[in-house]
Amino acid sequence: MASYLDLVLPGEIVAQRRKELHMTQTEVAKKMGYRNPNFVSMMESNSSRVPIERCFELADILEMDRIWFLKRVLGDHYPQVSEELFSAASLRRLLDEAEQKEAA
Repeated sequence: MASYLDLVLPGEIVAQRRKELHMTQTEVAKKMGYRNPNFVSMMESNSSRVPIERCFELADILEMDRIWFLKRVLGDHYPQVSEELFSAASLRRLLDEAEQKEAA
């Protein structure tokens, strides 16, 4: 069985990680404040996207790194934005800008 870390689609990641933690869809749904597991089921089957505004909460519930999961959720919603935000060149540019501001 592949690890959730090997997966790309957020719904597949949610399903795999939930199973690794021996949680039910109902348990995840309740922790997210839903009364029934329908939305979790829809996310896992990729018929509904993981909401960006809930990805940190879901990462915490499933004991995943928040930024790692955000990258996958953003990549599902906005691939170009995700690439720009998380590419090595973009991160280097942000660090350089921060260092320049500190030096000024």
